[in-house]
Amino acid sequence: MDDERSPEVYTYFVPDYFPRFACKIGTCRSACCSGWPVSISRENYFRLLGVDCTADLRRRLDCSMRMADYPTPECYAHFEHRYDGDCALRMTDGRCAVHAELGEDMLADVCRLYPRGVRRSECGEECSAANSCEAVLEQLWEMSSPIAFAEVKLPLKPPVLPPLSPDLPPREERMMLIPHLQEEGISASAAIARIGESLGCEAILGNAADFSTALDAAATMLTHLGERNETIGELAARASVDIDYIERKQAFLTRFPGWESFVCRMLTNHLFFTQFPCSRKAVQRQAEFRALCAIYGLVSYLAVECIGETGDRAELIDACAALFRVVEHSNFTAAVNFFFRGKDFACKSMLLL
Repeated sequence: MDDERSPEVYTYFVPDYFPRFACKIGTCRSACCSGWPVSISRENYFRLLGVDCTADLRRRLDCSMRMADYPTPECYAHFEHRYDGDCALRMTDGRCAVHAELGEDMLADVCRLYPRGVRRSECGEECSAANSCEAVLEQLWEMSSPIAFAEVKLPLKPPVLPPLSPDLPPREERMMLIPHLQEEGISASAAIARIGESLGCEAILGNAADFSTALDAAATMLTHLGERNETIGELAARASVDIDYIERKQAFLTRFPGWESFVCRMLTNHLFFTQFPCSRKAVQRQAEFRALCAIYGLVSYLAVECIGETGDRAELIDACAALFRVVEHSNFTAAVNFFFRGKDFACKSMLLL
């Protein structure tokens, strides 16, 4: 594939919304450089350390970059945050000082690419955008049809990618799961159940627990996740666990009639972004499927219990983005499987939400 590339344009397999994606820059409600750590590679660190720039930017860079406690070539240093949680390089208008003065090419790879994620496959590079970005979710919300995929040429320079994992299933096999989420008239939970069957995870799809088990599991998980994300913590404090959940969900769906379709697009995007399933091994596939059930249950619980009858679309999208910040930037699959160890029925119950 390298032989086909020009210096400026690269070929990617992408979802159809991707070429239209644009960063909101200073208008983001939850900026990606605020409130969570940003790590940079060794190459990025020394490039920024020696860049020719104004005295003001030099001071910002010298004060903001800190060596990692246990540096690796991929995670060599971190950008420090100010007292208010913002990156020290973020200006008052929301823009990055490096981008404003030196241009996009001088940004660290993570800042230049996010929320875009480039992945290697046996067919060439794949690229999509993370659900943890509110601008991505806003774009998915506005779509009126399922996500389609195609090869396109983009002026997006990829980062240095790790070797292709021999355990990664081929793209054709992974993409065969996505139509389950795109079938007209099927609910997101039913689509996920079919994905489980396709993965050979029937054991998880056995006896479903009742709503109280699902609600207890979602509330407990949400409380733990709230310790990692301030937005989730605030939302978790507003939630209640009682038998009126079904009635509240009906009221919620009346207010947001496009919710089910949005969830299907959101999960389609997540599956492609994470190259789900990442393994050919049955045990790992079951672990990934449990995590997918948990994501559905948590996002449903957040929507019904925490947004409910009073929140607007912006709050709903912010809640989903906050959840995916944790999902995409932690070992969420391992955490879910530890939480549900020996309790597959409880994990399956999350699909009831």
